[in-house]
Formats: sequence, C-alpha cells, structure tokens
Amino acid sequence: AYLNPSYKFYCIEPSFENFKILKKNFDSNLIKNNIKIYNAAISNKSGSETFIEGNSSTTGFLKSSNIFFDNNLQKEFVIKSFSFQDFLKKNNIDDIDILKVDIEGGEYLAFENNLDLLLRAKLIIFELHMCNNIIPEKTKLFKYINNNFKTSYYYPSKSYGNKLIEIFGKKKHD
Repeated sequence: AYLNPSYKFYCIEPSFENFKILKKNFDSNLIKNNIKIYNAAISNKSGSETFIEGNSSTTGFLKSSNIFFDNNLQKEFVIKSFSFQDFLKKNNIDDIDILKVDIEGGEYLAFENNLDLLLRAKLIIFELHMCNNIIPEKTKLFKYINNNFKTSYYYPSKSYGNKLIEIFGKKKHD
C-alpha cells in the first residue's frame, strides 16, 4: 500500500485477535486512504455468522463451513458477515488484480453459488479445504478455478495431506 498508493487493499478478518494485529499494522502505515479493513467474514450471506476461534491464530473458522479441523475450541462468537457479491457492491469493486482467499473452509460458502464473480480477478491465491468430507479436488470450486485460470498448486499439503490445496491462478481469458 505504501509503495504504490494507487492500489486499493481490502482486508477482511473475522478473528478478533488477528484483527488487532491487522489494525496495528494499518495504524502504523503512513498512507491509509487506499486501505480498508473489516472485522468481518466473507460467507454466502450478509448479516452475521458464528465464528469459532481455534487453539491458534490460524485455525478459526465459520461454524457453518463444516471444515475438517478437529479443534480444541477456545471461543465461539457472532461476527458480521458479507456475501462476496455484497462486499464488491458495497465497495464499488468491478475488477480485482489479486484475490487472496484463506478462509478456512468458508471458501465454498462464499463462492460456490457465485463462481462467475471469481472472473473479476486477474490473479487468485486460494486455500481450498476439505469440507463435508469432500476433498478439495472433487469440489465444484476447484474445477471452476482449473477451467478458468491457468493454475499451479501444492497438493497434497505437507501438514494436512489431501485435506488442503494451495492453488495459484492467472485468468485464462480477459
């Protein structure tokens, strides 16, 4: 954000602990007019969702995502949520240079019913998780990304085996 003030950054973080870190980084940035931060979640609906804070800063997830984590739960709380479509509309976003999605199983809630919204992104970085006992490579989202983006990915994950794919893609057609 500092190196190129013409870029716009939208940072969405549902975890209160991780949001504190995001806010601290935001507050220390000299240029703030191109950054927007939200203590919220992206889901399939706008309103609210139950968020489960895991035993580390990397294992929080939406209760409705049915993610595979076998977690020692610490906290469960209600958080503001946006559908991806509503978030784009709220912020007048038509085109996305880079879309990074790491929402611990919530990617299916957020995108599977609005797959065409992904075509607004030139580049994508996704983590796809096993949910509802379906491995990522068998999901509609994974197939859509592979059909519409030139992809490379890490699979199986060193830590989670076939329960996680890290996928990188460049849109095939403009």
